[in-house]
Amino acid sequence: MKKLKLKRSILSIILTMILIMNSVVVPVYASSVVSYNSRNTFKISSANDFPENIEQGQVYVLTTDITLNQGQQIKNLRGTLDGNGFNITLADKPLANNVSGTIQNLGISSSGTITSEDTFGSMVVTLSGTIQNCYSVASIKLSGFLGEVGGLVGTLSGGSIKNSYFAGTIDSFMAGGYGGLVGINNSANSVISNSYYTVNS
Repeated sequence: MKKLKLKRSILSIILTMILIMNSVVVPVYASSVVSYNSRNTFKISSANDFPENIEQGQVYVLTTDITLNQGQQIKNLRGTLDGNGFNITLADKPLANNVSGTIQNLGISSSGTITSEDTFGSMVVTLSGTIQNCYSVASIKLSGFLGEVGGLVGTLSGGSIKNSYFAGTIDSFMAGGYGGLVGINNSANSVISNSYYTVNS
């Protein structure tokens, strides 16, 4: 009888430990946390810290939500921009022009409508790198009839979009002349996985 009680007691302890372990909430971006100790890692805490270029090997990490000023945009992103779960409010341009590196863990919105007559997306104009764990609720408009507009990316050139979505607004010069996530895909090596869009047009 004592042995049976002991076994039940041990089993009860084991089950309690399992329940405690399963109740621990893991942050969404825990797997992508970047150490601030690296000499090539830089913090972004305001629009003044926002870089024009991110070189290969460099990591820029947001520490809070920020709002960009007119004309601010990353021209070439070859390293990593880690949103760290925060949001960037765009002014009048897409977040980045040319991305061969990585944008991750980031949300973007816009203070107004971002307009262009050329092919573009709210997050990236041309992507050959990676966008992962990101979203956009920005408002964008294609004003010309020769370009294409995508919710996240204008031209996808062998890059990857993973675990991301667009839920903003698209206004196109041509009725229906837009892509939900991507305006133009010009490579068979491009990858879009576990990503979706809901477009308000």
